[in-house]
Amino acid sequence: MQYEVSPTGIREHAVSLAGIQGDIRSCSTAAETTVDASAFGVINGFLAATVGLFGSAINSGISGAAEDMGETVSILRTQANNHEATDSSATSRVNGAGR
Repeated sequence: MQYEVSPTGIREHAVSLAGIQGDIRSCSTAAETTVDASAFGVINGFLAATVGLFGSAINSGISGAAEDMGETVSILRTQANNHEATDSSATSRVNGAGR
């Protein structure tokens, strides 16, 4: 069995994901909001706190997704570098063996 790995393709994918990460991070800041109790009227004023909690949880989730995407980008770049180093080393050993 033979595998074809393209470090350049991996890096291009990492660049694409980094762009998506930026978009996700932008969504995180867009989700930030402040809700005033007066927006719900006198009877439903308690809803402001509930909406604030849910908004905070959503913002936290979006921020976490952006961080996870950043980690994926970093791992992809590392894997591309590792593959090139390993492949180069293996080539040198095979050539050194006279094959």
